[in-house]
Order: sequence, then structure tokens, then C-alpha cells
Amino acid sequence: MGKATKRKKAVNSETLGGGQDYLDLFESTRDGVYISDLAGNLQAANKSLGNMFGYTRQELLLLNVKKLYKNTKDRTRFKAEIIKQGYVIDYELQLQRKDGSSFVGVLNSTARISGQGDIIGYQGIIRDISVLKFMSAAIVDTEKRFQVLLEESPDAILVLNEMGKVIDANPAALKLFGLKWDEIIDSSFLNLMPKKHLDKSVKDFERCLKGDKTDLETFFKHKSGKVIPVEIHVRLINYGGVSAMLYHIIDVSKRKLAEKRRMKERQRSLKAIVNAQEEERKRISLELHDGLGQILTSIRIRMDTALRGKGIQHKMKLVQEVKGSIDEMIVEVRAMSNKLMPGTLSDFGLVAAINQFVEQSQAVTSTKISFHSFGLEERLGEEAEIGIYRIVQEAMNNCLKYAKASEINVHLNVVGSVLRLMIEDDGKGFNPKTIFSQSKERKGHGNGLGNMKNRSELLNGEILIESALNKGTTITVDFPMKKVSE
Repeated sequence: MGKATKRKKAVNSETLGGGQDYLDLFESTRDGVYISDLAGNLQAANKSLGNMFGYTRQELLLLNVKKLYKNTKDRTRFKAEIIKQGYVIDYELQLQRKDGSSFVGVLNSTARISGQGDIIGYQGIIRDISVLKFMSAAIVDTEKRFQVLLEESPDAILVLNEMGKVIDANPAALKLFGLKWDEIIDSSFLNLMPKKHLDKSVKDFERCLKGDKTDLETFFKHKSGKVIPVEIHVRLINYGGVSAMLYHIIDVSKRKLAEKRRMKERQRSLKAIVNAQEEERKRISLELHDGLGQILTSIRIRMDTALRGKGIQHKMKLVQEVKGSIDEMIVEVRAMSNKLMPGTLSDFGLVAAINQFVEQSQAVTSTKISFHSFGLEERLGEEAEIGIYRIVQEAMNNCLKYAKASEINVHLNVVGSVLRLMIEDDGKGFNPKTIFSQSKERKGHGNGLGNMKNRSELLNGEILIESALNKGTTITVDFPMKKVSE
């Protein structure tokens, strides 16, 4: 029988009293358990201690504990402490495995005392806390990063406990509410809500606490009383060992204002479209009354005269006059139809239709009108051709009606990936700031400019209107070729 085996049996029978319960406890514990003499020679060690250091039990029992210390000075300090107190508790130190790698261990040990009261050795428990230390460091690092995010976040962040009290708030939250730290901490979040939203806020809080709701749209109030529309993203978190809710608050005041403006602009656009339709109906009604109505009245009078009159020659003369009136009416109907939807546009395309419109406009005005186009070799989509044609109509009519220009130039060119429409005149100009306002100055321009803007937006076009008093006007619209070719 070897020395180590004899020593082990002797220790087990003498030191552990030979009791099986003690032996079972000694062997089954996951912590390393040891007994050493005063010089540090191991007299007993459980299997867990061997696993911890990478030794077999037989190898351990031939070792001095100094071999297990990463720094031998820790052994010296340990002995001084245990001599002074008779024990050490949670003594943290660097230990060394058989393969030379190190780990952090915590040692709880007591001195073994002889019958005469002398220290004859040490006994204790060693626990490997490397993973625990790593996790603790990771938690500390995470907490630091969380704190940085909390402090640096441009959005307001509140942390509420289960009672709804604020237990943390970042600088952005203090700014949002106009409060100081001591004014918000440990106060109910309901103090931050407008009165009329309190009931809903309580219900939302309860649902969030249960995990039934994670996103809210509600209102907070500033210290001044100003109501702030917000979006809140809610997360249940563990905050310093306490169950809590994190409120990530986004101030949507600017977005709501922009939405309100867009809605107002949309209503204005719809109103402009309706007004344009009403103006078109009035124009058609007037043309029917003054044109076709007058011709039809003339035909009826002549037919009545022919029916009452005598003599074939007289009747034939009246029939010829009626025929002439009918021919005139046909021309009038074609002209009206052409204004509503020129046949040239559907048959030959946008360039031909604008050419025809310019020629027709030139025939009834002394203003010099020219049209130039290049790069547009293929037909555009039907919606695009109609929309761009209407913009040209609106712009030309505005120029002829209000600008008092001596010259109007229309350009339609492909420039890279855009189709650029440009209408320029040398007329009296106007203040562009007033064109889409509700001011009285706008009335001089009718709804034409508003209609052009609306039609441009329908085709994803970007419209630019440049004008100044007595310096003419240039209207430029850029359309994405991909959109207008659809």
C-alpha cells in the first residue's frame, strides 16, 4: 500500500472521525475541500478539489498548497490572517491549475487546533468564482452601457416601478417635462399626464404591467401646462433587482404638426380641384349658352319661319341658312371637344398636342409664343400625357390672361433621368410667396397655379416657380422619366 493511500485512510479515519455521513458529504460537495498540516502539506482532499486544479487526488496529496497559489505572497497573508483571527472568510485570491492557467477562487478556512491549543494545520473550502466574476463584470459593464445610453439618449426615458412611481429619468426626460431631478423622482407618472387623459393612462399602465401592451400613443404635459403628444415604447425590465417598466418616450409634436399641415394642404388641394372643376363647368355652360345655344335658337327661328312661310324658293333659302348654322355648330362642338380633350393628344402624342395648342393660341393673340422639344422620342403614359398637357394649358392661359407678356416660350426636354417642362414669359410677374396662400393677392392668379402644383405632384413632379414684379415668370417642373413612362 502506497504512502498517499495510507495517509488518506489515516486522515479519513482520524480527522473525519470515520463517520460515513461525513465521508459522503466530503466527497459529494461541488466545492473543493482540503485539510493540510501547518507546513501546507495536503493531508486530505476531495475529488472536486482535484477537478478544480486539474490533479488526481493522489497527486494532490503529494503536493504542498504553495503550488496551488498563483502568488505565494497570498499564502503568507493568509497565514497571518488566520493566526490573528483563527479563520478567514471569503478570502479572494488567484489560484493556479496544474496546466499553469489561473482562476479566481474564494477561500473559507479555519485553523486546526491541538489539545494543547496550538495550531497544527488548516482546513477549509475553496470555490471557483471565475464564472461568477465574469458575469458580475459583464453585469457591471452592461449597467454602465445602459447608463450611458440613458444619459446620452435624445429621447426621454423614464423607469417606473410597479406602483407607477418614477425611479429613474434621463436628462432628455427632465427637458421634455421642464422639471428638475428631485421634482420627478419618486413621484407618480400620473402627475405628468393631462387630467383628461388620466383614466386612459391608468388602464394603459395596468395593461403594460401585465405585458399586454407595449406601444402607446398618449399625451404628457410640460411644467408650463403645454400638452405634448408622444409615442411610448414600453419594456418590462429588471432594474437593480426590482421589476420595473422602461418608458421610451418620443415627442411627436413636430410630426403631428407636419401631419396637420399635410392634411390642410390636402384639403386646400382638393378645394382647388373642386374649384377648377366648377370653373370648367361654368366655362362650358357659358360656351354652350353663347355658342351652341345661340346657333340652335337661330335654327329654330328659321325652321319656324320656313314652316309658316309660302313659296318653295323662300323655304329653300331658309333651309340653306339652317344648314350653314348646323355646319357652324359642328365646328363649335369640335372646338369645345378639342379644348376638353384634343384628339391630337390621343392620336399623335404630347409633343404634337402642345404644338397644336400653341398654334391655336398664337392665332388669337399678339403675344409671340414658341415651343421647343428634344429627347422625347417615345410616347409617355396616358395619365402623364394628359397631366402635362393640362399643366401647359394652365400655364399658357395664366400668361395670356394675367402676365401681359410680349413673349412666351415653352420647352419640353429630356434631361438625364427627368423630363423637364419649362414655361417662361417676360410679363409683369408676381410675388411667389403669395401664390399658394389664402391672401387676396392670390385671386389675381386664379386657381391655375394651384392646379399645376396638384397635377405635378400626381406625377411625382417637382415644381419650381420663379417670379418677381416686372421681371417675368419661369415655371419649371421635373418629372421622373420612370414615372411618366408608365
